[in-house]
Amino acid sequence: MKQVLLASICMLLIILFSYTASAKLIDLQLFKLELRNQPLPHWLTGILIYVLPVLEIVLALGIIINKYRFGSLIGSLVLMLLFTIYTMLVLFHFFPKVPCSCGGVIKYLNWKQHLFFNLFVDILIVWAIYLYKNVNQHKRIHA
Repeated sequence: MKQVLLASICMLLIILFSYTASAKLIDLQLFKLELRNQPLPHWLTGILIYVLPVLEIVLALGIIINKYRFGSLIGSLVLMLLFTIYTMLVLFHFFPKVPCSCGGVIKYLNWKQHLFFNLFVDILIVWAIYLYKNVNQHKRIHA
């Protein structure tokens, strides 16, 4: 049961990261424009334009490959926590203006909905990490 639950969460994460990366890459010009309008240093947005979609693809691929799954789950959690913190800063009006540069249909969420979505994904990733450790611990004990 735990393995099925872990596989299900991993599949959702693979779909999420693949979808958001492809949405960014399909309309790269729009993603560049939206990201450059973010309240971030210009040098950082120049890097993020390329790093974010590639990182999302790498994380999705890493989750697929069992050898890299744990590290990719940790990386996914770090990335999602950064998105969550950014969303919280937006909701607390830390930035003067904040156009969304999210991929696909996620950009149609308001900031509060976005925060709840991010928190939900954060919880799923923590749960997946717990399940991964539990399932692999059980395999080592019974091997």
